[in-house]
Amino acid sequence: MKNIRFNLIRLFLIIITFADSRNVEGKIKNQDDDFLTNANVISLPSGVGTQSDNWGYFSLSIPNNDEYLIFSFIGYLSDTILVKKILPYNNIILKKNVIQMEALNVKAKGERIKNLMQDNELVSYINMDGEMMRSSFDLGDGLQSNYPIFMNETVSGAKNISFRGLGSEELILYYDGVRINNFSNSTVDLSRYSSLGLDGIQLMFGNTENSLSSSGAINLVPKILKKNTFSFNQKFGTYDYGGYDTYGSIGNKKVSLNSGFSEVQFKQRYQGSYRDEVITSYNKKIMNTSMKVDSRLLIKMMIFENGKKYVDRRANDSLDLLNNHFIFKLDNENKILGDISFYGSSQECEEIGIVNLKENSKSDLSNGFGMKIKRKINHASFGLSIEQNRIKSNHIFYDDKISANRNQYGINFNIELIGQKKISKVGIRNIKIMFNQEEIDDSFISQNNLFNENKFWKNNNSKIFASIIDNNDWQKLLFITYSSSNRVPSIDEIIKNKIGAFLLNDGLLNEKKSMFEFGYKIHRNDIDKLKSVNTTFKIFSYQYIDKIKHIYYDDSILMIPVNYGNEKISGYEFALNIKNQDFIFNTFYVNHFFSDQMAFQLYPKDMLRLSLQLKYLKTFFKLIYRKESQKFLTSLNSENNLSYSRLDGIQTFDLAIDKKIKYRMLDFGLNFSAKNLNSPNQELIGVSVYDRRYVFSISLLIM
Repeated sequence: MKNIRFNLIRLFLIIITFADSRNVEGKIKNQDDDFLTNANVISLPSGVGTQSDNWGYFSLSIPNNDEYLIFSFIGYLSDTILVKKILPYNNIILKKNVIQMEALNVKAKGERIKNLMQDNELVSYINMDGEMMRSSFDLGDGLQSNYPIFMNETVSGAKNISFRGLGSEELILYYDGVRINNFSNSTVDLSRYSSLGLDGIQLMFGNTENSLSSSGAINLVPKILKKNTFSFNQKFGTYDYGGYDTYGSIGNKKVSLNSGFSEVQFKQRYQGSYRDEVITSYNKKIMNTSMKVDSRLLIKMMIFENGKKYVDRRANDSLDLLNNHFIFKLDNENKILGDISFYGSSQECEEIGIVNLKENSKSDLSNGFGMKIKRKINHASFGLSIEQNRIKSNHIFYDDKISANRNQYGINFNIELIGQKKISKVGIRNIKIMFNQEEIDDSFISQNNLFNENKFWKNNNSKIFASIIDNNDWQKLLFITYSSSNRVPSIDEIIKNKIGAFLLNDGLLNEKKSMFEFGYKIHRNDIDKLKSVNTTFKIFSYQYIDKIKHIYYDDSILMIPVNYGNEKISGYEFALNIKNQDFIFNTFYVNHFFSDQMAFQLYPKDMLRLSLQLKYLKTFFKLIYRKESQKFLTSLNSENNLSYSRLDGIQTFDLAIDKKIKYRMLDFGLNFSAKNLNSPNQELIGVSVYDRRYVFSISLLIM
């Protein structure tokens, strides 16, 4: 009874807080009808402020006596509008400031961090035109140098990405908001993806609304240009690295067609060897189209193909992989229901591998559709999303053929209470509650009767987020997050566990996880001087029941997953970003505390990133310092005994030099990057890692 009274009192106080105010909302765009993200909105004379979201949408509670709203965005002319003239879903159009845009164009060539105060989780936005990204071997190579992620490079050349020392299987990979790692193997391998056809990448730390069991998400943002362009990029590097990509677009404000292709090849060698024995090549094709029916309806169709070939001449192992993706998406702004998105997707994966002279291959087909609705009403926001996927998978392991079918259904609901954002006043920013129910129906048929079974999984996941904000010149945010979730093992994990059952255990269970996070963020943005400061400190803890761990086979690309028991990982993070017109400084530090480090394969106890970017004579120089402690790996040797490997800690530097020359319709670029400049070579299951790598890139853009 006391708890009920206490909750009623809190609710009454919140209602009183919102009583003497009114709400204004709208969307902020530029003259090309593009949404402006993180545009500033200030109400006068009270000084209440907010920023627009990814769709240019803003919603602001202001005192009844406020009369004016000021809209501003870097590189655009500010605009002052009477409050009474702003209607719901009204479009605010900002005009470009030509003088400022020249400076901004130079600045925007580097990676940019989104305003950390705008999102509940730490969200980073990486521009694909940045120095390190344009000259990187692939997306994984570029992200590792710049951002707080962990990358494990496997024997087969895969670059598995994860956050906070958690498994890559817990990561979600999206393409324009649609999940694309929804195959029998959910591991995120960014070596398969290049910057071709991408405008940028969003890194989302922590579990997301649509997948509360995840540890984070990567959203690949497609490049859909609304004008006629053509670009070509050629790269050369050490270890016979070479590649090229070409991309073109035809379009206007209403219709756009974008297409391109790329090819890349590089080599690795065994420790102590003088010849390259591991050869990996990639190819990619892409086509993106969009049609804007009216100001509220956008239709997109995205098609892309990723191919990979891997050969290990010493181990006689090989891998031939081909992914095809088709996505149809419809985004609509409805006056009654709010923002609505529909999508349909069809994805195929063909993988043929040879391990120890025996075939290990699979064929996946995944079809799915989804719907998402988000409606804002006064000081509250309601969200509902539904997803359904069907996966058909055929595997060949040694002499056995296994067919698997998985039907997935998920429904997500969230409600958010939004507080006022008055300057010089501390108050509730938001309280967000999320619920997710997931149902999965599996069936497996084995030709050799290794296992024939049906299994049904049903999980309920939840998350709560609350934050308090202090809107002064230095904007401060204090937040807390708690979630409880379950991760169902992938089809690939279940099958490989059965194959290794006679060595380890029989059958995989749900991986249960609870997460607690407490954080403090500080942000300041000086619009006139193009300066900004962001800093974040977080404490986190993850508790696992039946943690799934992957054990490697020595000299092989095969891994066996097992339930490792109850485990825990906790730690803290610190991030700082300072930038102005001439330099950008970034630092990130994370420290982990493992209950058993062997349960978290190849993750260091601590990691440090320092980067400094300078501009001199219209040339960019970027220096990165990377430090990681030692890592551990559990593997099975040829006698089926467990062995333990260790990679020593690293301290190394990366360097990038970038120069662009513009002449009329031509944009010519030169880029040089170097990785692991002072890091000694090490080996992982025999293959040399952390080698020095140099890449030279030449690019041409016609527009």
